[in-house]
Amino acid sequence: SEGGRPRGSVLDREERRATLVGSVEDKAAVALSFRGFAMAALNQTFVEVPDRDLNGQPSWWSQDGQYFLYYSPQYLHWKANAVRSAGGDGA
Repeated sequence: SEGGRPRGSVLDREERRATLVGSVEDKAAVALSFRGFAMAALNQTFVEVPDRDLNGQPSWWSQDGQYFLYYSPQYLHWKANAVRSAGGDGA
């Protein structure tokens, strides 16, 4: 809670960290595909939607339109969330 107030939602978090092995080229990514999450709904392809910036960064949306990835400056990393109609905090 912030300032002694309870949060508006309860989060069930699964966190995965990755280590890059190899090299990186500066290219625009068309899509990101994930697998290995316990929450099976996140194991899919996400595409960048440039006109849906969040926190000054592009957001990435699942092919089924139910989940999105966004950068959180508060936590200094990318996060996944469900759209409000799918039970998430929404955007």
